Amino acid sequence: MKKYTPWWVIILLIISFSVTTCRPAEPTSISVGFDYYEMDSLFNGRYLALGGEEVLGPAISPKFNLQGLDYQYTASALFVYNPTLPLGQQIKLAPIGSEMGITEYTLPVENPAKGIEIYPGFLEFYQSLGGGGIVGSPITKVQYNSERGRLEQHFENLGFYQLDSNPEIRLLHYGAWMCANLCDFSTPINSEVVLFRTAVQPFVDQINTLDPEFIGRPLANPHIASDGKIEQIFQNVVLYTSNDNLAEIRFRPIPSILGIPSERGIDHAIPDHFTAYLEKHKGLNYVGSAITPYARQSVEVFRQCFENLCLDFFPNKSDSEQIKPSPLGYLYRDRYYREADFIILDTPSSEQTYSLKVWEENPLIPPNSPQSIGVSIQKDDQPINNIEAALILKLPERINIRYVMPPSQEDGRTSLVLNPIDAPHGTVIAYDVCIYPEDEAQTCVSESFLIWGNP
Repeated sequence: MKKYTPWWVIILLIISFSVTTCRPAEPTSISVGFDYYEMDSLFNGRYLALGGEEVLGPAISPKFNLQGLDYQYTASALFVYNPTLPLGQQIKLAPIGSEMGITEYTLPVENPAKGIEIYPGFLEFYQSLGGGGIVGSPITKVQYNSERGRLEQHFENLGFYQLDSNPEIRLLHYGAWMCANLCDFSTPINSEVVLFRTAVQPFVDQINTLDPEFIGRPLANPHIASDGKIEQIFQNVVLYTSNDNLAEIRFRPIPSILGIPSERGIDHAIPDHFTAYLEKHKGLNYVGSAITPYARQSVEVFRQCFENLCLDFFPNKSDSEQIKPSPLGYLYRDRYYREADFIILDTPSSEQTYSLKVWEENPLIPPNSPQSIGVSIQKDDQPINNIEAALILKLPERINIRYVMPPSQEDGRTSLVLNPIDAPHGTVIAYDVCIYPEDEAQTCVSESFLIWGNP
């Protein structure tokens, strides 16, 4: 991943840091320790109003001045003070997103006058930060970043992301990306800016029509499926279309594709609470006919499957948490998704020479059952032996467990059997696999599997 700082910022920061830092200047280094800084009083009120360190990250530079304007970096943003503007408009966030050079591809069937839509799942967070006046306009559509296992969308001033393993919406570290050459700050891998490949987004209008709670977050960018159709995998459903009619969007019958037993030709009764849920979340016209009866699966869950998705009912949970679509998209992705078939416009920006491939023995396992994780390590398309990988298992309640996998063998492969996981049906178990080759950049892959069925 190539990072850069504009020349004018470099010159200014060299001067500014040598003057304003508390420690003596070192002629051989202009590195700045982020833990030495607090938000300047000029910016601190706005900084705290936007959520402070919890939202925008810590201050990673002192305040500095350029051509009459004051600046200060946080991990996620660059604050700017312009005294010539009217009161109330003097403090803004700089448009770091616009500096990234990401270009957005627009399909011919889309209406350019509409502009780029904000992903509905990000809209509430966008508005809570002050909307366009603070965040700026979107500069990309929502994208799935498979390298980091997250959904993300770039705006003029800030970048949003949401991990597969955590529904909380966070900010990408724009400030750390822009100030990478000067600010001595280590960005956590989850928040790191990756200049991703820009993918065609034929389903963007459908995403903005349907409730994100119904279809779930995207788990992959649109790609060419084995039948030649363009498809996109979401947590709960799979959308597809054909090249000759991009405006016609359909749903894959994933319960049948995944082999879930069905009873067709029977008019299965649908409970009122499922019908009400589907009406509320705009999904009634998309699920298809019921293909299984409404039946108890265990003490904690009832289920009914339709042609295009399954619904689960948890009677012991709160009202807002009782009904959820089954996240079958994870299983579909693990079985059928081929990343090489992204519909992309640009080449990958990553400069890493190491590559990781990760897989599970079973993409879905019953509760309290062991799981085996396999890893293949290559460099320049050749298997590499004697490399250790770390596996970080992300359990519910934000519990992370770190394992060190056995060194890779001559074929570049290694594997590890995880201890049985006691988690409810429908729980997504996310994990990261990372390698730390000597004198090389850290390489990580994020994956997940599903707790499904009864013990």
